[in-house]
Amino acid sequence: MGVRSASAACALFLILVASFPGDSAALQDAEASVSLEASRSWDFVLGMTEDQRDHPLEGILVYSRDGTTLVIPVEDGIVESTGEPGIVVGTPASHDLAPGAEYIEYTHFARHSLLIVLSGSDVGGASTLYEYRDNLELANEHEIPFDPKYVSNLWNGYSWIVQDGRLALAFADDHEIWMLNMCPPSIYDPVGSLKTYTDNITTSNATILGNPLVVDGDFLNGSMLFVRRASA
Repeated sequence: MGVRSASAACALFLILVASFPGDSAALQDAEASVSLEASRSWDFVLGMTEDQRDHPLEGILVYSRDGTTLVIPVEDGIVESTGEPGIVVGTPASHDLAPGAEYIEYTHFARHSLLIVLSGSDVGGASTLYEYRDNLELANEHEIPFDPKYVSNLWNGYSWIVQDGRLALAFADDHEIWMLNMCPPSIYDPVGSLKTYTDNITTSNATILGNPLVVDGDFLNGSMLFVRRASA
């Protein structure tokens, strides 16, 4: 997938399909496109999947730094221009998300679609993490008391099999770490709400080097976070 400038007036969003003829792989232009406003930046492009076992693609999210976001539905069908089976692009839906995103991730957790957006402050010194759930409705926002320099992997242990698995994500700068944890509803209360916890720690006696690593498992008291540090 990619954004290509078509002219000074518009941009085209093209979908590339990976096919596997025989024992090889190939990229093909699916001839599916959507016009975008050239005046916007369109910094992030993400695939949005259905909450099923094989997570089939159901849409493409395109984000501009002013917060303008398009969700473009895609599905299998007959391409009008060729009359052949292929990818059919629907009418984009427009949403207004937090502007100035520096990090965006999309996943599924505890029967919800979840879009996580990190937006930096214009003044510096702090950032905000936004949780958008089904239909990109804002569910939570969290202040991070520093401007993140590093970001961990997104650990998502929830699946059709392990339905009590947690979600964890961490951000860090040279001396501070901030962590987001989500827990699904209890197996004894499956229709309950998922719970979100945050925490942060300062390591004044050492400098953090590189992205943290989040690992979860059968830990009763939370996730495990690995951080590489250099002594002061």
